[in-house]
Amino acid sequence: MEEKEMNFLKKVWTSIRDFEGYEEFAAGKVSKAIKYMIVLTIIFSAFIAVNFTYKFYTVTKEVQNYIQDNIEEISLKERKTSN
Repeated sequence: MEEKEMNFLKKVWTSIRDFEGYEEFAAGKVSKAIKYMIVLTIIFSAFIAVNFTYKFYTVTKEVQNYIQDNIEEISLKERKTSN
């Protein structure tokens, strides 16, 4: 009988909590280990991207509020130079 493969969440939990579980990972194929690492990297990267996007949004919102509250008028004038 063929051994049933662990689902992704169980692999993550085992890799974090159970050090003896690494024997099971070591016995697996290299291609499955690479796929596992790629998926973990994608999840981690998505989390970091969302976090940085939220921080960028809050900082730009603070700058926008500061400009609206403290600066009355911003104007640009055309400056001509002659050669």
